[in-house]
Amino acid sequence: FPTWTELRELLHPEDRERARRAVMSAAEKRTQYDIEYRVAAGPGGYRWVSAKGFGEYDESGTVLAMQGLVQDVSAKKLMEQELREKVEALAEADLRKNEFLAMLS
Repeated sequence: FPTWTELRELLHPEDRERARRAVMSAAEKRTQYDIEYRVAAGPGGYRWVSAKGFGEYDESGTVLAMQGLVQDVSAKKLMEQELREKVEALAEADLRKNEFLAMLS
């Protein structure tokens, strides 16, 4: 199994620290981690994944391993982005409509 250091190198540079904090916090608190981040997927490309997991500990509380599930959520992230863009476009159109109506009054 790859180490966290090896896995971390696959993460998008902007997501590495946030992912590290989530995993370390879960390990320290002995809770589950649940985070979305981008991972390398071919030359210059990234895919969004959802990672959920937990640690395995020895008697002294030292983390022996982290295990979990990773699921590709790229399609969901794309739809979220498209929805945000449509909301922004509608808000801009609404603002222009209100400005136009104010000008008419």
